[in-house]
Amino acid sequence: MARGKRQELVETALELFHRGGFHATGIDRIRATAGVAKMTLYQHFRSKDELILAALRLHDERFRNEFMRSIERKSDDPEQRMLAIFDVLAELFGSGESGGRTFINACAEYADPDSAIHRAAAGTSAWFSTMCANSPCWPVPETQFASHATCASCWTA
Repeated sequence: MARGKRQELVETALELFHRGGFHATGIDRIRATAGVAKMTLYQHFRSKDELILAALRLHDERFRNEFMRSIERKSDDPEQRMLAIFDVLAELFGSGESGGRTFINACAEYADPDSAIHRAAAGTSAWFSTMCANSPCWPVPETQFASHATCASCWTA
């Protein structure tokens, strides 16, 4: 049962942080929305920062898994998968539900690059950049890249 409450807290926090921001979302709101007592919350997380890190880890895991599955569904060919990255990003950003917004907001609200929260949020962007840089298909032909430059700039800035 305790493990279920922890997961519920993390998922509730992630949703509230995504909608309202990290600083603007109070611990009491998270606790009340999740329906847990203050003692239960602090049994699982010593601080709000610890809860934020858990929420970012969950979001990162979900984002990466869904991102990779989306690319894999597009093609079996490695070169086409490289190009599919941009199509998947365009779909994500075009949907208005970009998973990147949560990471970008975390970096903005915790601007100190030495902050654990900033580092955790920036890790997704670094992962994406590394994935592209290590691809055997990189660099993408300029004609292909130009049509997807807006999406790419969101993650490589």
